[in-house]
Parts: sequence; C-alpha cells; structure tokens
Amino acid sequence: MVDAAHVFGEAAQGPDLECDIAATLGKLVAWRRHSAPARQAANVLVDRYKRDHGLLIDLDARVIARDSRFDVGVEQGWRHNVLRWRRERAALTAARHLLTRAQIPETTKARALDTLVIPRSRPERAVLRHRLRAAGVHDRDCLTVLFVLDYLCWQVTDLDLLTDAPVLVDPGVDQRGQLREQLEYALDPARWGAFYDRDRELTGTLFEGELAVLSPADQQLARARRDAILNGATDLPPLWPGTASRYALDSALRTYASTVKELQECAQHLSEQRAIPASEATDFRTHVGRQLDDLRAHRAAVLQQLGNTGGLLTIERFQAQQLLEAIDLGETSLPELRFVTESDLQRCDIRRSYTDPTKVSEGAAPLMRGVLESAGIEIYDFDDDHYAFRDNYLLPNDAESRAVLAADEYITRLAEGDERAREFAADYRRGLDRLDKALAQAGRGAGERADFRAMVEGYVASATFHGAHLAQRRTQWSERIAQTVRARDIEGRAFPDPHADLDLC
Repeated sequence: MVDAAHVFGEAAQGPDLECDIAATLGKLVAWRRHSAPARQAANVLVDRYKRDHGLLIDLDARVIARDSRFDVGVEQGWRHNVLRWRRERAALTAARHLLTRAQIPETTKARALDTLVIPRSRPERAVLRHRLRAAGVHDRDCLTVLFVLDYLCWQVTDLDLLTDAPVLVDPGVDQRGQLREQLEYALDPARWGAFYDRDRELTGTLFEGELAVLSPADQQLARARRDAILNGATDLPPLWPGTASRYALDSALRTYASTVKELQECAQHLSEQRAIPASEATDFRTHVGRQLDDLRAHRAAVLQQLGNTGGLLTIERFQAQQLLEAIDLGETSLPELRFVTESDLQRCDIRRSYTDPTKVSEGAAPLMRGVLESAGIEIYDFDDDHYAFRDNYLLPNDAESRAVLAADEYITRLAEGDERAREFAADYRRGLDRLDKALAQAGRGAGERADFRAMVEGYVASATFHGAHLAQRRTQWSERIAQTVRARDIEGRAFPDPHADLDLC
C-alpha cells in the first residue's frame, strides 16, 4: 500500500530525477480519488511538468500533450541565470561575512562593506584590493575575500593559485577522506582490480608519503588500520566516519556530467535522424535505457557522497550543490576548481602549467614527420601495424621511425619536467644522427639538414624551459604544503571554517 502523505512529501520536496517524478505521479494517480494530500501532490507535479518541461498532462483522460508556447531555450536560459544569480549572491554574502569578522577599524568597516563588489576581471580585482586595503583590511583578509568571490562565481581562470589563493583547509583533514577510501578499498577483495597489489599499495614510500600531511595522531590511526588489514582483518569499523572524500565526490560529479553529455549526444543524434531503421531502433532504445540507468546511479552516487560532508568547508558544500544543479540543467563543462584544498589547488595549477608543454611535445613529431616524408622517407604512425616487440616495448620496424619516436619521447619527458628525461638523451642523439644520414641519402643538402637539426633542437630547448617551469611549480607547491603542515604541528595553527555559522543556500 502506498502512503499518500509520504508520497506528497516526496512531491513537495522535489524528486531527484524526472523519472522519479513520473514514478511518484503514477502512485498518486491511484490514490488521488481517495486522498486529499494525493490530489494536492498530483496537482503540484502536473504544474511542475507544465512549468519546467512544457508538458500538458490530463490525468483523467490519461493524455500528455506538448505546450506549443513553451520555449526550451528560454526556459533553460532562465534557469541558468537563476543559478548564476544564486552563486553571485552567495559569493557576496560569504565575502561580507568575512569582512564583518575581520579586524577592521570600526570607523572604516562600513566603507569596506560598501566597497564590496564582484570583480569581473584582473584589473577590477586590483582596484577592489586597493580599496579594501585603504579601508583598513589586512592583506590576508583581502586575499581570502577576493578568492572567495572568484571561487563561488566560477571565475578563477586568471588567478595565480600559488599566490592568489589562501590556505583554507588543513591538508591532513583533506587527506583523511581519500585515505579512508583507499583503506576501505583494500579491505574489500571484491573491489580489487586486476592490477591492484594490496601489499604494495599499503607499504613502502608511496603509502608513507600519503601519511606525511596527516597529524601525528591520524598517522598512528592510519598505520594501525593498515597493519590490521595486512594481518587479515575483514570487519573493521569506519575510519574517520562521516569525513568527506573530496576526490570521491569530485569523481562522482564528473562521471554524472559525462553521462549527461552522452545522453545529450544521443538526443542530438536522434534530432538529426529523420527516422531510425527498425533494425537499429531496438538497440538504440536499449542503449539509451542503459544510459538512463547509469544517470540515476551516478546522481545517486553524488547524493551519497554529499551525505558525508565532514571536513568540507561551507563554501565547498555550496559549490558541490551548485554543480549538481548545473549538471541537472545540462551543463557538462564544470569549473576547473571545484574544491579549495591545497591538493586541489595544486592539481589545478599544475594542469594549467601543462598547457604550453603539451603544445611543444605534440608539435615536434608531426613537424619532423612532415619534413622527412617530403624527402621521400616514410615514417610509420606509432599506432599502426609496422611494429615489433623488443624488450617488452612495441617499436616501429624501421630505423627512421624509431628515431622520430626517440625524439618524441625525449622532448615529451623534458616538457613534463620528468626527472628521468636524461636517460633518453642518448637515444635521442643517435636518432637525430640517423635522421640526418637519411636526409643526406635522400639528396638533401647540408644547409637543409642543419636547419632540420636546429628545428628539432629548438623544440628540445623549448621543452627544457617549460619542464623547468613545471618542476619549479611542483617544488613551490610542495614547500607551501610542507610549511602549512609545520605551522599546524609546531605552531598549533588551526584552520576553522570561516563560514561555519553561515547558510549560503
């Protein structure tokens, strides 16, 4: 038997997916003649379908029609603007809250609050910082206020995260969530993959490196749990229960967004096809049905992760909710910075720093190949059939293709700041000599061969430059995180949530 009051409660709160709305509506149809709450809930859902989707539902006639006046584009645009307004309003609320708690002279606090606006560009940000400083706001408070505004408004693209983002989260508290997930994974053999070696994952320098940012007490707990697992324990209470795993939450959000994008592509394909052949229709419906099942499962995974928000900052919880609602509306391009921990800031910054090195590493091999093939020297693709196994590596059969591959490998490793890049220098040099010889045999003069060598060496120099920059950024981040951990353990610095008593929703 369906509890009509309970169903009405579901309808009033808003189901998680539109398929849930349909399921709830089906329950209410059977009960609306006998229950006033069910009739009210049915009317709520019918109105919601009309307002949000342009569907006209007649429950008595059991007919669904499309409202010709409903404009999907206008409706979607309106919803996106509402979400944006909520983000900007929350950003201003959070920033004002920081200023009211900052140590600002009472004579200038009102001026600081009146100065507050959302900067839309780097020059505007500089002006706002100058005005806040003139009103007596300290540098650290200015940094935090400006960062919170940009973070909640999804506009951190032009920030230097190493200098423009404050330390807001204890790295050890953040690591708890990810380490808890890893230890629970090790505890359940059903989740182990083909390439998962539990003993290797839980011992050695890798595991100890993950413990390094934890507090001494948490390190002791983690090692005790690790030892219990390695000694055969199978039933252990949760470690740090309720603690958020930002990594797991972020993964769930990205997977949900990816599934929505796949469904959008299916819808686009369907709109471009006047008719689907009967032989394909069944498979297409089955495929879409599976995607819808995945959609429900992935959204449920997000909600499950949102249920464990211990350790998340208030602004991060609000951000995660906003991301979920944006994906619900079909937005699949997520902002680059979704959480504000040191590890998230570092990953985002290093990912940006890969942009130029990637252009360098991806540009060298195609240019080399073009020059060589214009001289009649065929260079095989690195993914075709002209390969042979040697020392467990798949290599092209001819010397010239191997030489290009060696140069590509060396330049790529240099551009990525790989410490092992020097190990590939000798193969690169021999390969470059081999290509020079091949060009000479093809009739190319000394001047053209010298230009070719200079071009390749230019890519090596560029890759070396960008690799050094990447290595420097990694070192700077490591030092910043180590300094933060030392301040916590030695100086007793705490990292309280500055918005713990604020409701941003």
